[in-house]
Amino acid sequence: MARETLEFFAATLSSTKPPNPAACNLQFLRLFGPGAGVLALKLLPIFVSHGIRPHLPSLNSAVAFLCRLNQPHAAERLAASIPALGCTPDLVTFNSLIDGHCRSGDLRRASLSVTRLRCFGPLPDAITYNTMIVSLFKHQMPEFALAYLCLMWKSQLPDAVTYGILVDMFCKQGNPDSALAAMNDMRFSRKFSKSGYFHLFDRRALQEWSP
Repeated sequence: MARETLEFFAATLSSTKPPNPAACNLQFLRLFGPGAGVLALKLLPIFVSHGIRPHLPSLNSAVAFLCRLNQPHAAERLAASIPALGCTPDLVTFNSLIDGHCRSGDLRRASLSVTRLRCFGPLPDAITYNTMIVSLFKHQMPEFALAYLCLMWKSQLPDAVTYGILVDMFCKQGNPDSALAAMNDMRFSRKFSKSGYFHLFDRRALQEWSP
């Protein structure tokens, strides 16, 4: 796949015809699939210097890849350059940055990113809040995790993933009352009743509390 993409770009850049942006972006996106993300990052400035405008999904893939490499600050710099490339960062961009900061343990910067979303938009979604809640629990900051749960309740209902995080973390903390309260909330959630998660959480809770 990487070889085919390189051959495509070599032919495109040597051609006298204007490059096809859609075809170029499709090839660029494909590089992130087979583990050639580093190559994609190296190609990005060449991409731009030849007048090929990367689409937002291509740029978001690059931001997410840098975050997976534990380089959230480099990802932030790339995200900051997105408007100059003719695109507007969206919630996918910011969720990737928040996840990257959480992965690196910089919860303060992740929290600042969430605050920015809440103030200036686009509004955070369940992925945003779930990322913060699970990261705060992992860093032994349950009071802040629950504060983000309260923020989430102000704008949207928790989803199945949120409940799964809460039940799992309460079980690990040896707090069965809170875990049961979360499961009771799940019982009244229509969208949750359509999934198979509840039985999984129920069995896991029983395993955690077994003598």
